[in-house]
Amino acid sequence: NNANNNNSEQPPQKSKTKKTGRKKVPLKKKTDGLFMVTDAKIKSGTEEGTPKPKRRKLKDHSIILETKKSVGSKKITQDEEIVNHISIFLSFGKNNNDEMDLLLDDNKNAQREEESLFLDSISYLVRFLDNSIATETKITKEDVATLLLPWSIARLMRLAATATASSSGDADSRENDVLAWRTLSCSFNILSPPVVTSALSNVAGSPSADEETRAQKGEDEATTTKEATALLSACLYASNVFLHLTRRYRPSLDNACNSLLHTVDELLVSSSSSSSHKADKTKNQGGSAKYLPSHQATTLALIHVLMPNSNAKKLFGTICSVDVLPRLGRLKMVQVANNENDEHNQSLTKELIGSKGQASAEELVQKILWEGMFDSVHHMDGYRTMNELHTMPELPKLYSGEDTNGDEEGGDADDVGTDDQTKSKDLLPTPKEESAAAAKGKGKGGGKKSCFQSSLFTSLSSLLSLPAAAASILATDDVDMGGEEKGGEEATRKAIQNAMAAANLLPMITLGFFERIGANNGGGAASRGGGGAITTSEADAKLQFRFWCHIMTPALDQLFRIHNCHDDTSSPSEQDGLTLALLEATSQTLGMVLKYDAYLPSYSDPNEHHIKFLECVTTGLLQCIDNTDVDVVRGGDDQTIIQSHSSLVIIASLLPILQLNHRLIHDKLAKVIYFASGCLSSSTTQEENPQAKAKASELLCVIVKIYRELRQVGYFLTSTRGAFDIASGVAGVGHDEDVSSHTGGDLACMKNLLSCGNVMESLSMAYQTSLPSGQLHEIWEFFDEWIVTIVDGKIVGQTDSSAAAMVELSFAVQMFIVFIKNIRANKQNSPELRSMCEKSVTTSISKLLGKTTTGGGSSLTISADSEEGNRNGGSLMRLGFDLCGWLVDLHTRSCFWIDNIHVDDGHVGTSFLLTKKRNDEDSDDDLNVLEYLRNVAETTVSTTKFKMWRASWLDTYWQSTTRTTDSGNCLEKFRDIGIPPSLRGSLQRLALHRIHQLHSMIYYCNLVENERHASSDDLQDNDHSSSQALTNEARMLVDFSLYIACSQLVPRQPNTCATATDESSDESLWSPLAQSLCIWTHYSDSFQAELFLIWFFTTLCQGESRLGGVPAQVFRLEKTITLTLARDASFYDVGEVMSLFMNVGIQFAFNLFLDSIETTGTPLEKIVQESSGLTVSCMELAEKGDAKLSHDNHIDTVSTLLSFLASAPLQLALCNENINLLDRVVGLDILSSRVIKQGLDAQMCNGPQLLNIVRSTKRIIANLLPKTLLRSSDFGAPCLANMTSQLSKNCLDFRFDDGVLFASSNAISEYFSICIDHNEKNASMLAEFVTQMGSLVPDAADIDFSANTLLIRSVIRRMNILDRHHSLSKKTTSSNNSSYELCMSFVLDVQKRLQSSMLRHLSKAGNDLENDKVAGNALLLESEILSFIGNHLVTTPEKNLMTDEQVEESRKSVRTVFEMVTSVQGSQCSLEFSNASSYFLSAMAAAPGYILQCVSSSVLLENILAALALSFSRGQESPLLDAALCSLIRSSGLEETKTITTHVLREPEGGNRVDSAFTTKIFHLLITCANSPDQHKYISGKCKSFLLISIGLLRDTECGRSQLVQNVKLFSKTMTTLISKKELLLLSGREIAMICCEMNPLFNCDGVKEYDDVDEGASIFNSCCLVVASLIAHYPKQLYGCPSPLFSLLLTLLSNILHTSVKKGLSRKALEYAKVCELLIPHKDIFKKHVVGLLLCFIRALSEGMNPTTKSKLMPSIYALLDMCSDFETRQINAMIDVPSKTLFAPVFQSFRKYYQYHGQA
Repeated sequence: NNANNNNSEQPPQKSKTKKTGRKKVPLKKKTDGLFMVTDAKIKSGTEEGTPKPKRRKLKDHSIILETKKSVGSKKITQDEEIVNHISIFLSFGKNNNDEMDLLLDDNKNAQREEESLFLDSISYLVRFLDNSIATETKITKEDVATLLLPWSIARLMRLAATATASSSGDADSRENDVLAWRTLSCSFNILSPPVVTSALSNVAGSPSADEETRAQKGEDEATTTKEATALLSACLYASNVFLHLTRRYRPSLDNACNSLLHTVDELLVSSSSSSSHKADKTKNQGGSAKYLPSHQATTLALIHVLMPNSNAKKLFGTICSVDVLPRLGRLKMVQVANNENDEHNQSLTKELIGSKGQASAEELVQKILWEGMFDSVHHMDGYRTMNELHTMPELPKLYSGEDTNGDEEGGDADDVGTDDQTKSKDLLPTPKEESAAAAKGKGKGGGKKSCFQSSLFTSLSSLLSLPAAAASILATDDVDMGGEEKGGEEATRKAIQNAMAAANLLPMITLGFFERIGANNGGGAASRGGGGAITTSEADAKLQFRFWCHIMTPALDQLFRIHNCHDDTSSPSEQDGLTLALLEATSQTLGMVLKYDAYLPSYSDPNEHHIKFLECVTTGLLQCIDNTDVDVVRGGDDQTIIQSHSSLVIIASLLPILQLNHRLIHDKLAKVIYFASGCLSSSTTQEENPQAKAKASELLCVIVKIYRELRQVGYFLTSTRGAFDIASGVAGVGHDEDVSSHTGGDLACMKNLLSCGNVMESLSMAYQTSLPSGQLHEIWEFFDEWIVTIVDGKIVGQTDSSAAAMVELSFAVQMFIVFIKNIRANKQNSPELRSMCEKSVTTSISKLLGKTTTGGGSSLTISADSEEGNRNGGSLMRLGFDLCGWLVDLHTRSCFWIDNIHVDDGHVGTSFLLTKKRNDEDSDDDLNVLEYLRNVAETTVSTTKFKMWRASWLDTYWQSTTRTTDSGNCLEKFRDIGIPPSLRGSLQRLALHRIHQLHSMIYYCNLVENERHASSDDLQDNDHSSSQALTNEARMLVDFSLYIACSQLVPRQPNTCATATDESSDESLWSPLAQSLCIWTHYSDSFQAELFLIWFFTTLCQGESRLGGVPAQVFRLEKTITLTLARDASFYDVGEVMSLFMNVGIQFAFNLFLDSIETTGTPLEKIVQESSGLTVSCMELAEKGDAKLSHDNHIDTVSTLLSFLASAPLQLALCNENINLLDRVVGLDILSSRVIKQGLDAQMCNGPQLLNIVRSTKRIIANLLPKTLLRSSDFGAPCLANMTSQLSKNCLDFRFDDGVLFASSNAISEYFSICIDHNEKNASMLAEFVTQMGSLVPDAADIDFSANTLLIRSVIRRMNILDRHHSLSKKTTSSNNSSYELCMSFVLDVQKRLQSSMLRHLSKAGNDLENDKVAGNALLLESEILSFIGNHLVTTPEKNLMTDEQVEESRKSVRTVFEMVTSVQGSQCSLEFSNASSYFLSAMAAAPGYILQCVSSSVLLENILAALALSFSRGQESPLLDAALCSLIRSSGLEETKTITTHVLREPEGGNRVDSAFTTKIFHLLITCANSPDQHKYISGKCKSFLLISIGLLRDTECGRSQLVQNVKLFSKTMTTLISKKELLLLSGREIAMICCEMNPLFNCDGVKEYDDVDEGASIFNSCCLVVASLIAHYPKQLYGCPSPLFSLLLTLLSNILHTSVKKGLSRKALEYAKVCELLIPHKDIFKKHVVGLLLCFIRALSEGMNPTTKSKLMPSIYALLDMCSDFETRQINAMIDVPSKTLFAPVFQSFRKYYQYHGQA
């Protein structure tokens, strides 16, 4: 610290004593200072008894150079080198340490070499201490450290005496200082090792580069890297020395707090000042700040260690003094640095405080404060009895130019602390007051006294009162009196710093008192007085609240003083910092008052002193709002940041105030809403404050929630309206501006309330659930009156304030729309809602629209010219149309509940029309918005431009490409539709609401017309019916809506840009269409559906940005809606859209792909214009080979779109139009495959996307082929004729991609099915297909095996599927050969040509993964071939299709393949080949008659069981092997059953666990599939053995949870099957009881067992319920004899349900348990007395507290159990439960009797 103190007044004094005059000071063997080190000797190579050789005296320094030369001339040992350096060190220090310093200071130019040698020796020895050199020497580190310690101390003492030596010296001097600090640090580490020392070994040399960078960060630009490194190193070693000293030094608490803590605090203050005023301070202070946190934490830890031995009263006074509190507050804000060098420092701190966790300054300060001020033994009783906590403090003064608590309220303020307070003293009983003397009322203040704890309030008041604190500082010697004015400023600055530090401690002090007063609750006599728990809790809460009042009063007083009476003696930044600190303290402590229930409105407050204090705090905070700029993001400087943070803290303060008592801000709610809305805003000029935005949103949500629960939503709306008055200056709260000066900028922040989703959601919930029916009309009138007032009073005739009025009007209309949208119409309120809707037409709508819609005009009366003339006219009309649309919607919903709907011929659906005749004689003044809408729509759709749009828009769109801009320019002319852009959205929404209304009207008209037609024989003309007229109007409005939306549809061309005159609207015109899709599509045609799908695919495939000038927020909204539609299953049920979905999507993708390629030959426009034959055109283009991707392509979009189309859950219709779609998809597949083949590798830029296109097209082909209805002329279509060749070619080209291969195989199998289906009409298709497939067989044998065999296998597999459905037996009329014969010949040909290749590949199985993959494909193909042949030989009588040689060859093949498969089973083959082996065995077992002719049954069963056991041991399910074994069991006899039983019951070789589960599984398959009497007779003799094995699965406690779940499921399946088959085993009562008892341990004693997965616990529970239900159903009489195990299990299951959370399968468990309980009802005569225990368990859970969801889910079970009880059991239950339980169970029993119990007659 002295080294850093550059302001020392003492000049450096150099010693002038000569060397000859100094006195020798011999070295001591023992040091009597800090470290007691004994017998520190230099151990040389001689024995202990040998006398030490005398040291040579150095007359001059030449001997040093000679020693250095002698050392370098020969190789010496490490011991000798260390001795040599020690001798050099001692030679220089032969007189004393001070003389060695002089040697370094004097004659530097002449002795530089000698000095360098001396310093090198010290550096060497320090490195030796620091483990830089190996320690295997005879000289110990303790000896070296003992020698170096005195020199380092002497050097540093001289450095302290000459304070400026380190700062003003040269680089060498600084290096010497660093060496001295490092020497002292390493010596301490050796002589007093810390707990952890490895951290400093990493920085033994120079600091790392990162540390150097951090050291240079706070330095001046002129500071060099070398100087910064030296500074940082010195700070590092000095920090370590400080930590060692604090470990060994134990001063008194006063010295530690007043001296050591004072010094550390000054260092912190000087460091912070250095960072603030770099030009005036020295450079080394900034670097020293890096290691300040470790000093502070260590000092705090030392103080904490000294506290237990101090006097409690003296300790309190020391900690609460005005000197110590600010220091602790400043140190609290500094955290221990989390870097790698602090591990050593933290270990020393932990050693001091005995903490295992990371010690931070904040934690240490908290411990010091809590243990020094709130000791439960010495301090807390004094707080309970002190006068201050039994009286309320004087209310904080609100300085607003004049004192609000002045003469008029002064008396009240005094009374708060005197008479009124003493009158309410009995509210806080003390131990003395509970005595007999207190009972007699002796004295007002009996039991209360002045305690030393009051010094806490005095100190805080002194620190937080700036004038008093500044005067106190000025009166002391702490301030340098450079002048009266300068001294006053310095004192004020220090007072502000102390006040900020004290304010920082207020939350910690408050929390400590709240915690300790709560911890002492229940321990003393007062807590157990006659008042009971409620009184005691309230008394402690009042103590907490009044403590908070006293501790916060000076802070609040200073806060209000700063905000209202600005002090000119301090800088604005200092005032803002103090204000922020005081606001944060207020916010945090208010949160504690709320958290600890220190104040509740239900607490007694006779004189309302508590609520008055909170009102004062609230008023002061609201005054702070007046001085805080709402729009805090307009500056960009530090002042703006402070204001932004202040806004956050104010909101955080208002939130607990609102939750404490809403009355506190009830009268000022408008100001709070306005301020919070302003904090919601986000500015584009600066980063927004997300924390303030989140807090403001939370505050507004809490406001809405509270007033929703209070049923005062109307007051919230009124306050929202009042917020506009505040913003406009009408309310007169701190705004002196005239109303006319506001242009809407201040009001714009209120619109943020509408965009806050949480607030709108809470408000919507309030309208839906918490709005009393009586307030509906009141709120409706409020909105109507608000709108009318704004239009009449602020807009009409007011040009100056019209902008602000339009903002308010827009907000009012939007809030009205939110209200209308969320009203729930029902039978009771529908008449009122209907009348209010019709009334609003004559009030709000009339004012908004004026005479625009009167008279039923036939044209749009407002245009761009009129809007230019009246800038508010368009906005008013837009708001009017929007509001009218939602009124139509609510009117329609209301009319749904009206019973009597009159539909007459003259006025169709008049009850649905919003038509209101005014009582004027002028008929032209009738306001009819819907009539006006219809006239506008009729006028628009009758124009020539509309007809041209409908006739040419789609063709122009599909013909437009990126290289043909003519079509794109043609689309631009449809942007101007003759309707102003500002009105398009509102008119469209009104039209959609009208369509919804017409939809309902058409339904009722159809009902009436059907009734008339049914009662009358004369049928009216449908074209002139009422419903037809309404339908025509709906279709016209659909045209009108899409015409408007199409003006915003952006073409696909990236070079298409919006023109300068195009006014892009900020609202989406397609979102309303998407949201009402299911309504308007009833009246749409193919043109409109295709138009909507174009928008859908355009938006879905766009990236982050959208072209054409559409606003970003509009695009994000539309993107979200399209993604929602794509994920919504109901979207695919809209038939009008889905009929064109695939067609538009494929065309969209095809055109985009053509836009992405470029050619040198034929232009692409010719291909686009082809109506058919696109396959041929694409093939021709591909054959030319000049198609390649353009630089600007849309491959990503095409890939995404085709993937979506291939996976969409779309139900395609069987129609002939799909052939054209198929033609386009095949052409796209050919072209994309050719582009890849042309030179683009799959691993390059667009390779993955192109491969995905190829995969997706083939998947789409596979989906389209089954839905394509072919005519006779379609059989020769190019897309079908070239299908096989194209798919086979793709398999060869893309053999590296499994996705393409599998997609191609699926497509070719579907094409084969089409050939089979149309074989009777056109036999050439199948013949040609077989011929083309036959050409692949030689290639598979010679060139590529895997790719071609995949296609061949898919075809043969489809043959097997069709053969099982007898679809191959059809014959053609033109030939005698059936399709079956063609398939058989193809299969035999494949077997003949590929048999040798397949066997060759099978022989290589098990070698590596690549061979296993090929062998697996070969085995799958072999399985399909042999399965087809085997099924033919077993089921088909036409044996002439195969010769005897072919039959024998096939049997031989089966045996050969079977042997190969079984030989590889035990080896380490891949999973792919293992699955292929299982498929082979399953395929062969499907024809058991054929496989048993080739392989003996015993060998076959042994191998299948071995394969099953192998897969079971691996934890893999094998459904194919299960199916194979079941097939063999069904077709086998007794011998095969014995073989299976013997195999599974033989002595196990491995683990019993796997064998038991496997045995149980095989037993389950046996009892399920055995069907002969001999099999049943044999199995019945083994059932008991299998039963014990199955039950043993439940006893395996060593298995994991997943294995236990599988075991329980297997046990459940086996038991339910065995229980149902009584012919195999008839269970006895003992066995049934054993089964029930074995299931109980699956749950613990309380019926609870936790599982990581939700499905695990539910699966075990459901499995047990299935077994119990099966037992009750099949063995009821046996259960009569053993009901205890059954009901013990039922009780366990019920307890498990009661402890199951809603998210862990509660519904499933309750449902299964209800099934079991209902099965008991037929046996209630036997089981009714056992049901009592289950019901008592439920009642006990009710009394302990049950989740409402759990209770509702259990009701069916409880009703079933109550139904079993007779009157005797009911009385027994009533007698066994207490009164509170009866109260809770009574509603359950009453609902049972009302809804469940049968009261009729049998």
